[in-house]
Formats: sequence, C-alpha cells, structure tokens
Amino acid sequence: MADVQALVARLRGLDAGDHADAAAALARQSEADPSLRAPIADAGALPLLIALLRSTDTRAQAHAAEALCALAVDKDLRPRIVDLGAVPALVALLISGTAEGKAWTAGTLAWLARDAPTRTLIVGAGALVPLVALLR
Repeated sequence: MADVQALVARLRGLDAGDHADAAAALARQSEADPSLRAPIADAGALPLLIALLRSTDTRAQAHAAEALCALAVDKDLRPRIVDLGAVPALVALLISGTAEGKAWTAGTLAWLARDAPTRTLIVGAGALVPLVALLR
C-alpha cells in the first residue's frame, strides 16, 4: 500500500516526466494484483489520471489511459471513473492521441461500456466515429 501512496504522490508532483512513469507503474500494479485496484482509486489516483489524459505529454496520456483501462476492469470503479469526467477526456484522446494512447483509450472505453448508462454517454460524447477509424 505504501508503494501505491508513493506512486499517487508522484502523480501529484511537479515533474511531468515522473507522471508518465507513475501512471505506468500504477497500471502494472493494477494488472498484476487486482486487490490493489480499489486502494489505488481510494488513494486519489483517478482524478489525477483523468487530468493526465489532457496533458500535453503524449507519453503521460498513453500511460494514464493504460492505468485507467486496468482500473476499469473493476466494475465497482467504473462509475467512479465516469463520474469524474473521464469519458470526454478519453474521447478527446481517441481523436488526437498517439497510436498507443488511442489503443489504451479504446480498451478503457470498452470496459466502461459494459455499464448500459455509460454506453449512451460514450456514444453521445462522439466516440463511435474515432473508434471505427481505429479499425481501418
């Protein structure tokens, strides 16, 4: 748990390069140990990761989307991610991000779309056209 706290603190820090590394580490931890997903969210990572989706650092954007994808696997975290405004930020990254960022964003949206009300929100945010474009 201390490691989670330290990584979230790095997301809050001023070093932009550190943000991408911390987001990537949180993604790895969440994937390796599902029991850490709720503690990562409870430590305050969700709003910080969502903010990174809007960063000018494309590496940070991609790793933030990766971490959110790993966290969105948890059905209890999906509403929290959505309620914090992730969908518009994810759709924006889907349109203008790097190939890696777009791929992780598509994965995150796929997990979030498992909840019916969120599907409507995702469609309304304009995700369908850029998602179809990824398939081409």
